[in-house]
Amino acid sequence: MSALLKHVQRFKRGIGMSSNFRNSQEFIDKIFGAKQAQTGGVVRRSSEDVHRYASEAELVAAVKERGFHMVQSGDQFVIFCNQGEFKIIA
Repeated sequence: MSALLKHVQRFKRGIGMSSNFRNSQEFIDKIFGAKQAQTGGVVRRSSEDVHRYASEAELVAAVKERGFHMVQSGDQFVIFCNQGEFKIIA
């Protein structure tokens, strides 16, 4: 896949619009500053973006610090932004 096509796909998903993070902490703060995260919802980020702007270890540490839960499904990190019991049903 060409670099231009990848850029267009990221832009369509909204990733290309606000990717000027000064540091990894700013990227992490943006994840947990999202409305869904603030209201106990679910947020997800592509593993590609996590590795581009921060690291998996930094994201895991931020999730644990908040008492949240995170799983990886395919190329997505899915974060459950509440401290309730976590149970995989199927």
